Amino acid sequence: VLVPSAATHGFAGARGVKRAVPLAHARFAADLDDALAAGGGRVVEDRGPGTFHAKGCWVFGGADRVVATAVGSSNWNVRSLARDLELGAVLVARDRRTQALFAREWRRLEAPA
Repeated sequence: VLVPSAATHGFAGARGVKRAVPLAHARFAADLDDALAAGGGRVVEDRGPGTFHAKGCWVFGGADRVVATAVGSSNWNVRSLARDLELGAVLVARDRRTQALFAREWRRLEAPA
């Protein structure tokens, strides 16, 4: 799972109570990373440059193959489900070439800036 770091979060540099949002998000991401680790998953923080607002989830079918990826605008929360107009899709790759292309995209995204 790719998430923004505290520095690339949309609320980075905010004033008032909103300034705590990136730190809270980082805590939730750390908890998610702990939970995913048991199954071989992990959370990777985008380090920039710039602001990171995308969401992504890649499902690996081996070290060099991504068999599915979720894309879209959804924040994957109750508000997005019940109130916001969101668009999302899960792309399932059945052929090795597409799986390798998805894996290459993941490696590019997880690489340090």
